[in-house]
Amino acid sequence: MNDFIPTIPALDDILGGGIPAGRLTQIRSTRWAEVSGVVDALRVAAPGPTAPFDARAILECADEHPVVYVHAPAMDPNTTTTETYRHVTGVMRRLCVKLDNRPSAVVFLADVRERTGVVFGSPTDEGNALRFYTSLRIDLLPRPNGSVLVRTLKNKRAAPFRSVSFTLADGALTVVPTPTWEQADADARAAIL
Repeated sequence: MNDFIPTIPALDDILGGGIPAGRLTQIRSTRWAEVSGVVDALRVAAPGPTAPFDARAILECADEHPVVYVHAPAMDPNTTTTETYRHVTGVMRRLCVKLDNRPSAVVFLADVRERTGVVFGSPTDEGNALRFYTSLRIDLLPRPNGSVLVRTLKNKRAAPFRSVSFTLADGALTVVPTPTWEQADADARAAIL
């Protein structure tokens, strides 16, 4: 079984080879309209259908396609958060067990949600199920210069906290050089002096 599903070469470098097969991946962003070029390029490089948030439907798609994309559920105001958290946790638990021996990956597209009413002991909008069960978490951050910073927050197959910047020009993604900490520190010192 192939351990990784290849995607965009520059992205594969920071992911350690691509999207891990047989695992769950979470891609988060605050503004999907501004990062849609990167997501579209990823979906072209690793094509797959979009499945509803249901364990049976996701597994049926995973039998036929190497990558399955799923939009993470938003909180339904008509249900209590406890019911939604239990549903999400149950689906994630079933997927982890069933995907382990399959050569396909499930990619969750989720919003970065903020804590509401930050009081000690209050729940968050997102819950911790996606964060806990995924093997790879990627943040897509739009930058003021028009590029998109892709940053790994959790990676169980390679080194986490690596990043790469992309810009979309003429329908093609190009890699924008990201300064290292040493370069950023030298530039800051030069600006002060």
